[in-house]
Amino acid sequence: MKKLASRQGRSTKVLIALVVAALLTLSLPACSQPQAEAVPAADAPATVEEVPGTDLHRVTLTERAVERLGLKTGTASSGPQGKLTVPYGAILYDSQGRTWSTRIRSSACMSASR
Repeated sequence: MKKLASRQGRSTKVLIALVVAALLTLSLPACSQPQAEAVPAADAPATVEEVPGTDLHRVTLTERAVERLGLKTGTASSGPQGKLTVPYGAILYDSQGRTWSTRIRSSACMSASR
């Protein structure tokens, strides 16, 4: 009789363990982080367009994006030898080490050229 009670006790423990494992497995998806929703185009901080005839892209930022990034403009001028000088922050380097400088085309548009 003791053996039968012992087996029933083990069976109950196994059943409880299986139920707990199943509940934990089913509750895990509820613990995951919600998927980030895409920003609607009207609220996007920037737009990206292809520049026709080149492999370049034009990025236009909203005024809020410019503020958040802390972008500032400077003035290009002629140096002592008549060469164009630009602020250091206006110089970009691409993956091949080539230098590009940026220029403001309008209040919300900046382009890069070599």
